Amino acid sequence: LRKKIRTDKRKSYSFTERRVDMSFPTVSVNCLVKNEEVLIRAALKSVFQIAHEIFIIDNDSTDKTCDVIREVIKDCKCRVEMVHSSSDDIAAMRNQMLAESKCEYILTLDSDEVFGDDIYNCIQAMNDTILANEQLKNTRFVFVPFYHFYGDTRHLLAEFPKPVVRFIRNKTDIKWIYPDGLKIHEYPKI
Repeated sequence: LRKKIRTDKRKSYSFTERRVDMSFPTVSVNCLVKNEEVLIRAALKSVFQIAHEIFIIDNDSTDKTCDVIREVIKDCKCRVEMVHSSSDDIAAMRNQMLAESKCEYILTLDSDEVFGDDIYNCIQAMNDTILANEQLKNTRFVFVPFYHFYGDTRHLLAEFPKPVVRFIRNKTDIKWIYPDGLKIHEYPKI
């Protein structure tokens, strides 16, 4: 298997892809970035153990975010695609990544967040529970614990204090929207 990294419409890079445990559900990681050169390395590395594919949309970063991404994904064993955008519509970009994701589940990752070392076990336990319980087979989303950086520092907050939908079953009718009509604080409409 091969993976392609599309850094713009003219360039692509290939790396060998590996398949993680076949009993583990397939996971697409969707990440939007803009000027996150300090934090993006930790964010991406926190999902390498669970990702089968990673979609990154860079929203006109002016710092070294894209260089850091190209460097850090050399350690990633899954398919990675990075495209550039000039849009101010974050919900539309998230919906674009939802539409392009091929895996069973989609994990939304903000560039200033990380998932803990227990994310693999958390997702495996969730998948085992869903498969073992007929009433849960149509589960559309699951809350998974994550951690949030604050400011432009590497200080990590404790686990995010309120539940936020980050783990969505693919091919559902869930779409990202703006709750107040303003283009801030998008969330998935469930």
